[in-house]
Amino acid sequence: MTATRLLELQLERAACAERIESLFQKFDLLLTPTLPIPAFEAGREVPAGGPCRRWTQWTPFTWPFNLGQQPAITVTCGFTAARLPIGLKIVGPKYADRLALRAARAFESTCPEPMPEAPRRSGVAPLAGAARLV
Repeated sequence: MTATRLLELQLERAACAERIESLFQKFDLLLTPTLPIPAFEAGREVPAGGPCRRWTQWTPFTWPFNLGQQPAITVTCGFTAARLPIGLKIVGPKYADRLALRAARAFESTCPEPMPEAPRRSGVAPLAGAARLV
């Protein structure tokens, strides 16, 4: 990669960050789904048999905030019929980590979502000292 190309990419990133930050002139926080699809088989970049070819196609609510450097946190807001978690992403303005964390805590306190019981594999003991999620 040339220095010129690197500079072009850094300018694109800055423009992306500015577009996202402009939303916070009107809104305190952004709320989005964490993902537009349910979880799929581990070890794959994209779901099998789906239309996505690259991970950026199924993560539209994740990577822009990474590029823009906005703090974001995901909280569980429900479960699919297959007991897979559904996430709510809470995004704050750049450097407003505390605001995003406080909003996540407020959501979890107001709308607690009990975790489903994880299937147990025979012969596998729980981790010593692991907290049980209720």
